[in-house]
Formats: sequence, structure tokens, C-alpha cells
Amino acid sequence: MTFFDVLSLVGGIALFLYGMDVLGKSLEKAAGSQLKSILSKLTNSTIKGLLLGVAVTAVIQSSAATTVMVVGFVNSGLMQLGQAVGVIMGANIGTTVTAWLVVLFGISFDIDLAAVPLIAFAAPLLLLRSERLRNLGNTLIGLALMLLAIHILRDAVTHFSTLSSFENYITLLRGHGHWSPLLFVLVACLVNVAGDLLLVARLGMDAAAAMTAVLQSSSATTALAIILCSTGVIPFKCAMALILGDNVGTTLTANIAATMTNTDGKRAALSHLLFNLVGVLWALPLLAVLARGIASLVAAFGGVSPLLNGSPSQAVALALFHTLFNVVNTLLLAGFIPQAAHALDRLIPGDRHAK
Repeated sequence: MTFFDVLSLVGGIALFLYGMDVLGKSLEKAAGSQLKSILSKLTNSTIKGLLLGVAVTAVIQSSAATTVMVVGFVNSGLMQLGQAVGVIMGANIGTTVTAWLVVLFGISFDIDLAAVPLIAFAAPLLLLRSERLRNLGNTLIGLALMLLAIHILRDAVTHFSTLSSFENYITLLRGHGHWSPLLFVLVACLVNVAGDLLLVARLGMDAAAAMTAVLQSSSATTALAIILCSTGVIPFKCAMALILGDNVGTTLTANIAATMTNTDGKRAALSHLLFNLVGVLWALPLLAVLARGIASLVAAFGGVSPLLNGSPSQAVALALFHTLFNVVNTLLLAGFIPQAAHALDRLIPGDRHAK
């Protein structure tokens, strides 16, 4: 392993995060300045809250970003805790758009053929007077940067997979039988938590700066899980476990932001962690069953079973699992929002306005 190899991997992740940041901010500007006011007002029912969480997160490409916004609204009194929990649940579904972007634009064809012409088309739009067209140009450039980053990551992962040290590490994680998926869940959690803590430590507790830096970290982990699996480095079930762990690890972002808020803000952030943790607790023991179910669904549409290493359908199957898992988890828990709000009151006691 050379220093250049490490730089390639880190650079690919950094480019992916930057591309998502550009894409999300440009789409948010294109949606207009009323995005936040819409988010705070259209939550007078569970269904509306869920759909709003899905829509906003699909646009800005980050469940953590939506959750941080929601924590802010709860802190300022613009949203009740029960409303916030519904939006946060919906955000988990909206964030699965990232996996489909990787699948649709990053795995099935040569990215270079699309990314560079996309930048060439978008660059002139940045010179126009129309703010809407400039936002469109920035959106397309953000997408192109993500595609180039996926290309770099795919090459870096392919190279790392040939190194004996990396191969030994993966073999070690895979060599624990039924415990292996749990180890991959923990690895994904630790990667997200360590990355967030390092960035926060470097930036200090300036909430705005720290949150901007860590909003998209889970998206990079999801992309890496798909690339690792589709290139044959890890089996399908282990990649599923990485995605489950990623769902838990990403909740640190909102909980860091909530340290600066009142009691209800802290409760809203904790709901994100508990919601995702409950999902992992029921899905992990059923991982083998879920993997066979996804494989059967893919086979029903004429695809090759993703349980076979090197299967061309593994990337699609992982994106499908990511979406279905978050949808099912939301449907299972959405009916218990009032009870969840009551439980959060007991877990974090005190006046809602107290810090």
C-alpha cells in the first residue's frame, strides 16, 4: 500500500462529499427560500410529516441535514416533538436516494463518459444572469463530481482488494460465522462516529461549521458499501450489515447539534438514534431471511441472485434493501409516534424550554 493509494481513497471520499454538498445546496436554493417555512408548517398530521421528511431529504440528499433542521425548529418552538419525530422518520426514506444515484449512474456504465460532458454543459450556465439557471448549473456540476468520485472510489477499492493486508482484514471480519454481520454493523457505526468526532474536534463546537462538514458522511459510507459489494470485496449480506450500521452511525450528527438546544431539541435528536437503533435490532437477526427475500425479488424480475459473489445485480439489490428496510421500519413505528414522544419525555426529563 502506497501513500498515493491512501490519498486516492481519501480524495475520492472527499470529492463525493463535496459533490453532494454542492448538489444539495443548489437544489435547496432552486427550491426557494420558503423551504424551511414549508417544513415547519406542513406537519399537522403524521402522513404529511412523513411525506415532507421524504421529499426534503430526497432534495438535499441528507437525513442528517433534515434532522438538524428539525431539531432547530423544535428548539425555536416552530414544531412540536410529535411532528418532529414524523419528519425524521420520513427523512430516513428520503436518504435512500443516494444509493439509487450510485446504482443508476455509478455502476452500470463508464462514468467518465457522462461526468465530463455534464460539466461542459453545466459550466456555461454559471455565467448567466438567471439565478435559477446558475443553480441548475451548480446542481449538474455537483452530480458530475459525485460520478467522478464514484469512479475514483471504485478504482481505489478494486486496487485495495488485491492487497494482502486488506484481504486479511476482510477475511477476519467475515470469519466469525453468524457474528460477522454484527461486526460489519459495528464497523459502519465506528466509521461514521469516528469521522464525525474528528471533524468536530478539528472545527470545535461551532455548531454551524461542524454540522456543515459532517452532514454527508453517511452517504459516502453507503456508496462505499455498494462499491465494495459490487466489486466482489465483501459478500452481499455483509454489505447489508454495513448499511444497517451506517443508519445508526449517522444519527450522531443531530445529537451533536442538539447539545446546544433546549430539552425538546435534545429529545428530537434522540428520536433519530432510537428509531434507527430499533430498526437494526429487528433487522439484524433476520438478515439472512431478508437477504434471501431480496434475492427472490431480484430473481423474479429476471436478475441474477445477489447472493452470488460478483453478481451484476448486487448494486441494485443493495439499493433496494436500503429503501425497503427504511420504508418497512417507518411503517412499523409510525403508529407509535405519540408513545415515542412520551418515552422521550421520560428519557430526557425536564421543561421543554430548559437547556
